[in-house]
Amino acid sequence: MNYEADRVRVRTNSSRPAVLVLTDVYFPGWQAIVDGRSTPVRRVDYLLRGVAVSPGRHTVEFRYRPTSWRVGWMLSGLTLIGLVVLLLLTRRGSRRPVRHALARRSRSLIRPRMSP
Repeated sequence: MNYEADRVRVRTNSSRPAVLVLTDVYFPGWQAIVDGRSTPVRRVDYLLRGVAVSPGRHTVEFRYRPTSWRVGWMLSGLTLIGLVVLLLLTRRGSRRPVRHALARRSRSLIRPRMSP
């Protein structure tokens, strides 16, 4: 058995169809994979989570992948991209006026003044 905060891996051996029950609280977002195939996670006794397994030896893996977590990562990534683009556009726009202003000043310094 391998138990982490967002992943649990268990090996089972049963002589008949059974339900593997973890004594962790059921919460939406948990996914179960039995021998490499996705299997629905079921609420057991109103509080716990479990998964149905057929007879034989199996490797069952529970992963916590809530939709809100994925949406949050996508929004964070888009925000980061937007900030980088905004930063690049702002820096690009601020350089042009400075160059023009310097060019105007240098021209006025180079031109000789005519005395009346």
